[in-house]
Amino acid sequence: MGGNCKREHTMKKPNVCFIIEKTTDIRFINGLKDYFNVTILARKRKDYTIVPWQISDEVKTRIFRCNRLLYPLVLFIWIIKNGFGFDVFIVNSDTLVGVSVNLAEFFLQKPHVSLICKPTLEYLSAKYLMHKIGLLHFLFLYFLIKPLIMWNISQFDLNIALSKYIKDKLRKYSRKEVQTISIYGIDKIFKPLDSSTQGELRERLCLPIDKYIIFVSSRISPEKDIFTLFKATKLLIERDGITDIVLLNLSGQYKDFITQANSIGLEKFVIGQCAINPYDLPSYYQASDLCIQPSLYEGLGFSPLEALACGTPVIVSHAGGLKESTIHMVHSLHFKPGDAEDLAEKIRYAYYHRKKMKQMAEVGKRWVREKYDSKMVFNKLETAVKQLLK
Repeated sequence: MGGNCKREHTMKKPNVCFIIEKTTDIRFINGLKDYFNVTILARKRKDYTIVPWQISDEVKTRIFRCNRLLYPLVLFIWIIKNGFGFDVFIVNSDTLVGVSVNLAEFFLQKPHVSLICKPTLEYLSAKYLMHKIGLLHFLFLYFLIKPLIMWNISQFDLNIALSKYIKDKLRKYSRKEVQTISIYGIDKIFKPLDSSTQGELRERLCLPIDKYIIFVSSRISPEKDIFTLFKATKLLIERDGITDIVLLNLSGQYKDFITQANSIGLEKFVIGQCAINPYDLPSYYQASDLCIQPSLYEGLGFSPLEALACGTPVIVSHAGGLKESTIHMVHSLHFKPGDAEDLAEKIRYAYYHRKKMKQMAEVGKRWVREKYDSKMVFNKLETAVKQLLK
């Protein structure tokens, strides 16, 4: 991405402090560094620091070794001591980390921006619906988190929403300005196959050549609702006799993916591998026949957009930001969230109408380039930040 977004700057780059609550995407970091002088504040995670990939030496980092509950307090103290050297603060949190930054800014009086990339309360609801937490636990967290979100949104100088879906939710909480910017966009490395055939590519990636490969790149979490995809796949195999389907997942939770698939007898129909560098993803989209995002809730859904950019057909749930990122029967197929029968019907259609699906993917590819190009996205972010500094 760095090469695609990089450009000459006639003015000095603003000094940006980017504060991470949990994790972020390496592509967003690489895009930021081409437009700003970036310092990242983050908490040391169990498996990796910030992201699992190498961060450019151009980006300064400050890693705090503390637990999740102490992190907001540690951030507050650090920002009070060191914050005057920055022009603007960007935070990807709408809860406690956001509170610590907002409180610090009462003293610093520096512009501060929130990046809201997920519907936090809906993700919490998914945990309850999937029986990951009990009712009392859900209610306690809901009535704790909602006031934090409402207060944070009212305090930030600018709130940036990943999608119109999230923007509409934020505007219920505050009259503060909310802009829609699809952070980090879709890089031009996501493109259809050039010279090699799909079979040659699959052989190189050690994927089965003679199977109908369905790519699921999402992490395994309640809001992503992978189990509905498993149930739909089982229906296709047992009821319709479509036995050459393979579900492919590349994520840090691939072992959970395999375990859940095995629990309903799909062990012969899944391939799970550990997460790969996002810059290596295009080959896997190109090697796949279909990409599916079955989420119950979704902020936007980059995976379907990346797939379309690669010319790969897409099926998504008609949920959250996925309802706006593609149009049903124009760029992709949509199904009712959580409905395995409906999803099975859409997969069946895609399986037997491959030419039509490719035609929709071609339309989708142009749509993605027009609306979600990474260079356009970062130009929009740069403009929004510099407006605050005037």
